[in-house]
Amino acid sequence: MSESKPQSLPAPKSKGALLAGATLVLAGYALAIVHHWLVTKGIAIQPAIRASLALLLGTFALRGNRAATWILLLLCIPWFVESIVAATRPNMEWIARLVPAGRGILTAAGGFFLWHAAVAQKKEWLGQMFKEDNLHKASMVFDPSHDEPFLERISHLFDVGFGKFQIKEILGLCKHLGKGEEKACLFTPYYFRQKVPLRISLARDATNSLDIRFFTTRELANRIEERKETYMETLGVK
Repeated sequence: MSESKPQSLPAPKSKGALLAGATLVLAGYALAIVHHWLVTKGIAIQPAIRASLALLLGTFALRGNRAATWILLLLCIPWFVESIVAATRPNMEWIARLVPAGRGILTAAGGFFLWHAAVAQKKEWLGQMFKEDNLHKASMVFDPSHDEPFLERISHLFDVGFGKFQIKEILGLCKHLGKGEEKACLFTPYYFRQKVPLRISLARDATNSLDIRFFTTRELANRIEERKETYMETLGVK
């Protein structure tokens, strides 16, 4: 069976979607601020605070902070609801309704772009985590009856992030894996309180044995190889 190397994930650009999303949210509150100034010659405090918060979170998000993107995205939900409620209040002139309605539309559009930005940021992060040059391989071939016991032994290496649910996912792929087929799973478990890349490549050979390849950090790959040797000894295989 030919050896395969992990393929680097595509790294979509998130900055365009981030810039569009943050700009639309800011535009919504700029609309409210300008309208309030034209009517009262004063500053609309609440819209100004929200615009400042959107600007701050957007700045952090553009610097690659995924948490800032998600916070701004989640804030768009109550801001949109509040805008729609304000636009549907009774006894309002139609011009007065246009400002919160426009703010709601701009906020919803901004949230749409921010969602795409959050997805793109995750893919960019995974692309960096699973960069081929940073990964090292541990490989083994087992009879199908030994897949689950060995994976359970591997799971004990991790603090969290690779346990029974991940093992179930892998075994599910193995069950439907045909001869000559290859599939892969990506995980980011915690190893000694640090998040590490773990790519597991699965392939079925002509004898129905499962070829499992682990691509991860050098230290963890060595630990997996050690677990393999120990497990083979318990099976009486040298």
